[in-house]
Amino acid sequence: MRCNLGEPNHPTLERFHRSQAINIGTPIGVNPQVLNMGNIRPTFIKRTAIEILKRYPEHFSDDFEHNKESVNRIAEISSISLRNKVAGYITRYRQVLAKRV
Repeated sequence: MRCNLGEPNHPTLERFHRSQAINIGTPIGVNPQVLNMGNIRPTFIKRTAIEILKRYPEHFSDDFEHNKESVNRIAEISSISLRNKVAGYITRYRQVLAKRV
């Protein structure tokens, strides 16, 4: 990328290649756990998962594979990725509820 701001190849205005990137680490004053926050799921996935879990609590556990098959039997979800997101949220939701108790 060339810039016409006085110098044709000014180094600060050039694009850097990924191999030239500098790892600055954790910024000062930032909790490292905040940088590793979890996934943000759409509300319709949460709503669907919680509704299924409230209606059929005995069909679900803390195991994702088991929950994936249970969601497949209980609900008619045409998309495999959407089914997996719902099953994943159910798994995580149950794990969080278990920690609270």
